[in-house]
Amino acid sequence: MLVADEGIKAELRKPFGKIMQTRSLVAALQKRKGTLVAVGDNSIYVLLQNGIRPDIAVFDFLCKRKEVEQPVRDRILAEYAGALKVKNDAGTITEEMAGAVESALLRKVGAIFVDGEEDLAALVVMQKAKAGTLLVYGQPNKGAVLVNMDSEVRSRAVGIMKKMSKMD
Repeated sequence: MLVADEGIKAELRKPFGKIMQTRSLVAALQKRKGTLVAVGDNSIYVLLQNGIRPDIAVFDFLCKRKEVEQPVRDRILAEYAGALKVKNDAGTITEEMAGAVESALLRKVGAIFVDGEEDLAALVVMQKAKAGTLLVYGQPNKGAVLVNMDSEVRSRAVGIMKKMSKMD
């Protein structure tokens, strides 16, 4: 298991891509060609409500550590029934979650329900996804971040993960 300290959390507040509002995000994704991964309930919900279905969805039914509203939960469950359930505590990346994300990336499809917190799953996506994969994740109180995977993004994610503490 990898654990993020306060320094890592501060580093993660700097977005890996462009912060976008719904209209520009939807417009940017209309022409997508690669696999689309969304991490976070609100990001997934906004995309679904605008006719865009992420190929891979990682969610925990929480937003800012509070349960999401029932319509958000219902919409995600309707779209991703039978999601794989993994355990992952806040501020960590468990082997179970990392393995589930990597497996979904290899298949280019999947839904992962995280019992705990899913935020750091985005780092795993950035480390493991092929170039051209698109990632959407929420930036609290700012919008959604759209990341187009490339070697620069991968290098930054790997660098952050190398700084995380390893625990058994």
